[in-house]
Amino acid sequence: MTVNNCISVRLTSEIRLKQALKEAGVEDPNSIEKLAISGEITEADFRFFRKKMSNALQELDMGNATSIEIFDRYFFSGCKSLTSIIFPASTLKIDKTAFENCIALTSIAIHPDNPVYASANGILYNKDMSELLFFPCAHRGEVVVSELRKYYDSSKFVVVLPASLTKIGTSAFANCEKLLSVDIPETVTEIRGGAFEGCTALTSVYIPASVVEIYINDYESTYRRAFYGCSALKSITVHQCNPVYASRDGVLFNKDITELITYPAGRKGEYKIPETVNKIGLYAFSKCSGLTDIYIPDSTTEIDNRAFYGCTGLTSVIIPDSVKIIGACAFYECKNLCSINIPDSVTEIGFAAFAFCTGLTSCVISNSVTIIGAHTFTGCSKLISVFVPCSVVEIGEDAFSPAWSPDEANLLYVSDTFVEIEVHPDNQVYASLDGVLFNKSKTVLLRCPEGRKGEYVIPDTVKTIMKHAFRGCDGLTSVIIPNSVTEIGEFAFEECSGLTSIDIPDSVKKIDLCAFYDCTGLISINIPDADIEIGGGAFGFTGLKNVHILASTVKIEHDAFECCEDIYITVHPDNPVLTSINGELWWK
Repeated sequence: MTVNNCISVRLTSEIRLKQALKEAGVEDPNSIEKLAISGEITEADFRFFRKKMSNALQELDMGNATSIEIFDRYFFSGCKSLTSIIFPASTLKIDKTAFENCIALTSIAIHPDNPVYASANGILYNKDMSELLFFPCAHRGEVVVSELRKYYDSSKFVVVLPASLTKIGTSAFANCEKLLSVDIPETVTEIRGGAFEGCTALTSVYIPASVVEIYINDYESTYRRAFYGCSALKSITVHQCNPVYASRDGVLFNKDITELITYPAGRKGEYKIPETVNKIGLYAFSKCSGLTDIYIPDSTTEIDNRAFYGCTGLTSVIIPDSVKIIGACAFYECKNLCSINIPDSVTEIGFAAFAFCTGLTSCVISNSVTIIGAHTFTGCSKLISVFVPCSVVEIGEDAFSPAWSPDEANLLYVSDTFVEIEVHPDNQVYASLDGVLFNKSKTVLLRCPEGRKGEYVIPDTVKTIMKHAFRGCDGLTSVIIPNSVTEIGEFAFEECSGLTSIDIPDSVKKIDLCAFYDCTGLISINIPDADIEIGGGAFGFTGLKNVHILASTVKIEHDAFECCEDIYITVHPDNPVLTSINGELWWK
């Protein structure tokens, strides 16, 4: 391939980028390394650019162009060779995701007449340079210093941040993998969410007295804590005169050391939380994979959302009697955590608090707990049993169900050892029978532990089989459904690969979405002669071979039997809505 080192083109309403390059003698647009564009650029030009020029192009100069005003999400996404971009005066919005996967980007420059943005040393700022908006991830600067820093390693390229800077913006330095250390200038007052997220080489941070807000958000927000994913970070130091924040032994706290805000993710071994702390904050220890043991003092009353999220090295936690709230995803993916005792002080266990703790074998829930959040023990593949005390009045959806892996596609975390859910007999909302969870009157079957094997006979009090009730129970070979059941919920028997046949009684009026989805061993079903509704994918990806639809069955979604490779469907000739052609289900 012949490389075109530098090409300049002028675009007009009649001449678009594709034609301009052809007129410039360029046979292969993907051979261009440097491109200067003047004139009118449109979105159509950028579509051509991304499709035909993204592999080789290193430098893009639009300084003399009349560009589209908005460079929105993923505009330059995947331009992995692009090292520098010059934006024109007409640009009014640059979304930081515009540079997604621009792994070679070292410099962004802005035309001096631009009314919204400015640049210096290849870094993007707002117009008055009070907010640093974007630091290119391949920028040569390995050390970022304030103008007041007295010394630095002169062998490194140094970036001096301007004295006008007051804010480090959202995701400003995100994924700058070469960034080693940061001294925040004394002028900065605010560090926004995700400001240094994913800076995997960052080892130390200095926060001056001027900083009064370090953005911490809730677990549902797009942008996380300022230093999230800084896997090499070992120390955060705060100036002793800072009125809002403090540091002790390299850990970030609020001023009076009552809330632990950020523990550096690069530290290893055990850590003892100071006895003044009453709250472990949002994401405080998140992704601290080297943390093995944590000592929580009796002063602590709250473990906030995602406090220990992804602490894969954590083997034991003793939660003191002072703790009242365990937040959402508090111990999510603590894969080596083997056991947990919930003390008598706790009233609520948050959403997915122990989800994907794949080493967890037991959890003792105290009689003070009233709420077990949705997905609390989802994906705990070694769990053996759970005891629900009489104090519990709410169990969230899928609290004890298996779940798809957050990391590996098509992997369902199932606990072959989970055989029993026991409910205290005095509980006023829930009940258990033979290790299976029901509502108090046993009219709703909520969850059968996935370690259950062989045959299971559903009690004849049950009217509803809830969503995910038998999900992942691949050891079940037979389930007897009584005439009392009227509804089989969504994904109720998903991945029950050991089931070979099902008799659905006349009482059932609805088989919901994907009710028997991926029951690969299922080769026979009996659909009753009744007015029954069958949802989409209800028998998808099963081993069904011969299915007969009776005259009264008219409410079947078209994809109810999707991806059943060997299935042959017949329909009663008196059915007013459905018919079959060559073994396939059709509407009349």
